[in-house]
Amino acid sequence: MTEADNARVIAVTVTFHPDPVQLERQVLALSGVARHWLVDNASTAAEREGLRQLAERHPHLQLLWLDHNMGLAEAINRAVAAMGSQADATCLLLLDQDTDWSVTALPLLLAALDEVTAASGVPCMVGPALRDPGSGMNHGFHAIDGLRWIRRQPSIDRRVAVPVASLNGSGSLLPLSLFRQVGGLESGLFIDHVDTEFSFRLSAAGAGLWGVPWVQVDHAMGERGRRIWLLGWRLFPDRSPARHAYLYRNTVRLLRRSYVPAVWKFWAVLKLALTALLCLLYDPRRRAQWRAMGQGIREGLGHDPDAK
Repeated sequence: MTEADNARVIAVTVTFHPDPVQLERQVLALSGVARHWLVDNASTAAEREGLRQLAERHPHLQLLWLDHNMGLAEAINRAVAAMGSQADATCLLLLDQDTDWSVTALPLLLAALDEVTAASGVPCMVGPALRDPGSGMNHGFHAIDGLRWIRRQPSIDRRVAVPVASLNGSGSLLPLSLFRQVGGLESGLFIDHVDTEFSFRLSAAGAGLWGVPWVQVDHAMGERGRRIWLLGWRLFPDRSPARHAYLYRNTVRLLRRSYVPAVWKFWAVLKLALTALLCLLYDPRRRAQWRAMGQGIREGLGHDPDAK
């Protein structure tokens, strides 16, 4: 990448009790190819000292401290607000702290973004193929096929971007002006389905969403990935009861939104039921899981102040 390319991209990683080794690998992969913001959601004093030392070793890092855990969405919004208007011409790369970023990923994604934007004539967001590091399985790309909500697993050999219905937040690349135009991320969701809601809002605003299958990075979803047989091997993330409370609450909230595709709503309900069944069968925390799921449903049916 040229210096002009480097100036085009600002990466934002939200940290909360990060793994320092994994985080530094990500920082190193972006060194020299992007400006990089770390936004810490009130980790411990010792962990913050580690982040300070990390920034001393890597001068391209900018640190932003939050005084309490505001969630993934608000942390990213705070970073974008802190960048100021001088960053409007740049692209924004969103990353989770547990994504093992590749040194080649950003130049390839940037080229793909330019290509699909020129071909479609509309602002776009692109994202890489995410691979579960435990099982080695590819998460695939979410798409709508008629009345089905599917995961596409395009070949990495054909360098053809695929239109998708939503993109995982980690690894997504889009113009910062587009992020600001649609109002950023929905802070009230806190975590889980933040990227789903944002994808649907981008589509409703006329933007394009594209998966870039030849760019692959490792990314863990949940505590670990579980391989299950359901008309073929599928990857199902294990999550804690606390995460399931957010997942169920936010799913129910999205079911009430007019801009969310009806196909997603139908399959989301089925997935909630399947998740509950799998926790009953396989998770030793099944009682805590079901209590958390019930709590999430009740909260989701309540007042939703952030409905777009």
